[in-house]
Amino acid sequence: CNRPTMEPAEQAKPAEPEEPAEAPAKGSEAPETVSEAAGCSEFHVSCKSLRGQDSEQLERWLAAEVESIPVQKLTKKRQWAFAFVSVQESHAAKFQELLGSLKFKGAAVQVKVNDKAGAGGKRSAPDAGGSAPKRQKTAAGDSAEAGGRIPTLRDLRDRAKNSSKRGFEGSALEKSAPLMQWDYGTQLNMKNVYVKSAVRSFSKLAVKRCEKLGRSVPAWCSKEWSIALGAPKECCCHMDPPVGAPEESLRGWRNKCEFTIGRNEAGDVEVGFILKILPDGAQVIGGVQDVPLVPDQMQRLCAVVSSHVASSPFPVYDRRESGRTGVWRTLLARMNPSGDMLVMVQTTTLSDEDRKRLVDDFVAKVASADLGVTSVFLIFNDEVTDAVRPNVAAMHMHGKRRLEMPMLGLKLEIGPLSFFNPNTTTCTFLMETSIRYLKLSKTDILLDIFCGIGTIGLCAAGHCAKVIGVDIVEDNIEDARQNALRNDIANTEFLAGKAEDLVPKILGDMDPSLEVVAVVDPSRAGLHPRLVDILRGRTQVKRIVYVSCNVESMAEDVAKLGTSTEEEADDFVPVSTVAVDSFPQTLHVEAIQLVERSSMVKD
Repeated sequence: CNRPTMEPAEQAKPAEPEEPAEAPAKGSEAPETVSEAAGCSEFHVSCKSLRGQDSEQLERWLAAEVESIPVQKLTKKRQWAFAFVSVQESHAAKFQELLGSLKFKGAAVQVKVNDKAGAGGKRSAPDAGGSAPKRQKTAAGDSAEAGGRIPTLRDLRDRAKNSSKRGFEGSALEKSAPLMQWDYGTQLNMKNVYVKSAVRSFSKLAVKRCEKLGRSVPAWCSKEWSIALGAPKECCCHMDPPVGAPEESLRGWRNKCEFTIGRNEAGDVEVGFILKILPDGAQVIGGVQDVPLVPDQMQRLCAVVSSHVASSPFPVYDRRESGRTGVWRTLLARMNPSGDMLVMVQTTTLSDEDRKRLVDDFVAKVASADLGVTSVFLIFNDEVTDAVRPNVAAMHMHGKRRLEMPMLGLKLEIGPLSFFNPNTTTCTFLMETSIRYLKLSKTDILLDIFCGIGTIGLCAAGHCAKVIGVDIVEDNIEDARQNALRNDIANTEFLAGKAEDLVPKILGDMDPSLEVVAVVDPSRAGLHPRLVDILRGRTQVKRIVYVSCNVESMAEDVAKLGTSTEEEADDFVPVSTVAVDSFPQTLHVEAIQLVERSSMVKD
């Protein structure tokens, strides 16, 4: 979820402990082996930057760096941060000495004799799933264990947080795609189990809330309710099969990336992701050329901009506490399925003359690189952090003012700061599932809360009488209005302001006989407490579809929606949940939750 936290909410409590993920029925591909020979010395070659490289890439690098020593055998799998390399025994000492003095993509290479190799350099290779004979350490401090145990997503998330506090040691690939070492079926199962654990916490959180309120526990919290539904064990509602990404969109799926312009570990200019922040405030930037989430086109953009900035008369912004000087700060890129790309450069404030010089040189550079850049924007920022300040205008400098994004037959246009799901393919699945959960009739009013540029409401407008969208960001509301006009959708109204202020007025001014269905797509913090009370207390709202990028805050909100202070109140009941993987290879997952009034749900 890329939506910024715009409104305060109660601190989310952690969901219940997560059950272990099941081992997949089928493992991933076997390690790649290049050229075999006997009578050799075998070495275990490791380097954190090797993860993401296949055997052919490593073999080419070895041929260039130690060309005097032919490799007899090489075994390497893309997700491994190590490889097994065999050379003739007569070359062993020299090979170890030469390779041990090298760096691969800025990271030191470690070489040691493989003690597990027997006569002729033979050994028991890792299994086809990619597990080494011993426990293999991952970037987040996780272990892929012998015996097939798959760690839970919660374990990995917790360890990633701890790693972040200690200072991340690894590549941009390891940090941005920590699940890449598992096949996609395993990843999807891990995420579904994580969402299921949150669903299990609905009733537990509701029970605790009822104890605090001094009221009885609603029927949907009981074990008997779960059994009668045929729901998963200890779940109070149905869970649909998880919605995963198709195979062709597992790589290069991000339609939006925000890159930092800084320096890598070697001190060279780099445009990529932040690996770590040093004690003095300096940032170490990792390149994205091997990061599978980033489309090839954006990877090439980063390379071009890195080269351009390195030769630019304007310096990179120095983020050290003793610095705070310089110009180049960040690069934002958005791309549609046709390959058209919108880019926005963030710099410190420049004079008109310097601004024109910087922009003219930048546009000429990206235009000559044939990257499909159709729009260029510039934004100034003189603050300590790179975060874009609210209501700061992006200056249009070149090309089109908007980027067109297709969605369920609509043509939506977005700007550099518009809120839009970063995965176009799974966003389509998210919209389709949300509309199915909404169960709209032609007389219903759809209240689209946190509507962004109007994506859900506009896609659902043909299924209801009217759509009323609410968002705190005025630019989003203006985009939503323009997108409604552009697609000839007349039954919409979009309002800018805080949801907890606007929604009670909207519902209060509405004919009480009208039935309202709400869809909420909040930030990670979840719903504002007053908004929860409003939605639960206004009985004309018969159904809510909750689109969540943080299932822990969603669990808190569902428990509150289902337990008011009035025991006889027609509170909401959880009905269905589905996990949606909009972020393959990462630790993030979305969920869609349907709740309905208890009067509409059979006991």
